[in-house]
Amino acid sequence: MVGLDCAVSNLQDDLTQVLQSVNSLIGIDQSQCVVKADVFGSRNDSQSHFYTVDGQELFMSQDGISIIFPSDNFSYRKLGDFLSEAFPMLKELRATNNELAVESQTIKIRVTTPPFMIFVPLYDVYPTLPSIKAPKLLVTPNDSNAMQQLLDIFLTCYVGYQIPKKAEFRADFFAGRVKPFIANAILAWACKHAAVFHGMFEGQDANQVGEAHYQLARTQLTDHLFENDDVDAVFGLLLLYGYQVGKASAALSCTNLPVSYLQLGLATQIARKLKMYQPHPELSLEMQESYRRLWSLIYFLDALTVGQTDRPSMIVDDKEITVLPQSPMSHESLDSAARVQYAKCRTMIRRLYRNIANCLHGSEVELSIIHKVNAEIDELQRYIDNDLHLIGIDKFPEVRFSKEGYCKLSIDVALLKIQLFFSTIPTFDHSPDELNAREICFNAAVKIMDLVSIDAASGSLWCLYSVESSWAASTVLKWFLSNGSDDEKQIGLKHLHILRHLMETSTVKGHWPVMKLVDYIDV
Repeated sequence: MVGLDCAVSNLQDDLTQVLQSVNSLIGIDQSQCVVKADVFGSRNDSQSHFYTVDGQELFMSQDGISIIFPSDNFSYRKLGDFLSEAFPMLKELRATNNELAVESQTIKIRVTTPPFMIFVPLYDVYPTLPSIKAPKLLVTPNDSNAMQQLLDIFLTCYVGYQIPKKAEFRADFFAGRVKPFIANAILAWACKHAAVFHGMFEGQDANQVGEAHYQLARTQLTDHLFENDDVDAVFGLLLLYGYQVGKASAALSCTNLPVSYLQLGLATQIARKLKMYQPHPELSLEMQESYRRLWSLIYFLDALTVGQTDRPSMIVDDKEITVLPQSPMSHESLDSAARVQYAKCRTMIRRLYRNIANCLHGSEVELSIIHKVNAEIDELQRYIDNDLHLIGIDKFPEVRFSKEGYCKLSIDVALLKIQLFFSTIPTFDHSPDELNAREICFNAAVKIMDLVSIDAASGSLWCLYSVESSWAASTVLKWFLSNGSDDEKQIGLKHLHILRHLMETSTVKGHWPVMKLVDYIDV
């Protein structure tokens, strides 16, 4: 029966195609089509007889197709033959599809360079040497104002993971009910982030302001891990990773990066042990959502690490990930819910980047794969445009993160287009294929530039700015300055001037990746 169930399941696509092909004959609305393969069933009064051969019967109704197939004579091949006899046009349709599939599979697109993803943290304004002095706590529980400010910054700016019940967590935090290693890890991250982006701790070394909290959290978490492999350990390790990876050098080769990689790896291993990538209906709704959100963050950070190093992925195969994506909970504020939707889409974007990196890792790629990934990118943009209730340019002006989230997600989707097509432009220039890699890359670069300008004009926090998309767009437009038409050169030059001005007047203008970008634009 297992083999039979598998065979019936594999027939669903074929049956759908059959039903859609004969809709015009029986007047069924294609949008209402439902396919049913009832291989051992009997006729239903609501069905109309359509075809019979050798004891096999096919009925059609407004509900779809039903096939009565003797159990002692069942085989996938015979059922396929039966369908072909019942619908002669299916033979021609299959032959045409097979020809197209063979043609698509045999066309190869040359890849001139691998897809690039420039991951650069903006934390190192001025790289410093580690202090030889023992770090001191700059913020203590007695400093309630600073503690309030730092927790607000964390809950606002740590978009990778939205704590499901922020109000309760805030109360627990100040009542001392949050595990010490989580509290200190939050303070370590928040101190550094606040010093770099929000003007706190003026005159202090941004790499040292949270160090005492980090050292405490690491020691406390080490003790906790001797007896516990739980969700708190995963959260604490991811917080430590976020703090430590921000201390990496421009070349991402200093000792800080391997340490952060180990922290992410341990968090991933515990998450895999807990099977966070699978559903857990036995848990409370809040804990189920915590699992989903933490797994989503791990998936995102794993792709980030793979993109900036030569380290392998630590995630289970995508086919093993059966847990539903994260989603807002009914009690969460609109702003928190928008950030949850944003984090969910970031994971979807990183999954597509994995697909791009995998398909373009060699010297050539099948054209059919390019088409497939391109369609998935387009579908993701449609999802962001139409299905995210709280994210959009003008959907919810009262939701602080609505426009900002939309701009950043759409920028990253446009970046996917550049990553997929820019390395194949020379091949597509001589290909009759309907995809125009030059046009796709140019439009994506211009879109990124426009969205960065919209995002900046909206008063968006620069602490969430990702420089890699601007780098990619600048690379494309500079290429068109040498290889484009007069109109393309004019448009490209205009946008490069705008981006350079934005970078030079932004609050992140002193960060080395931004300064390097300004130097690179050089127009």
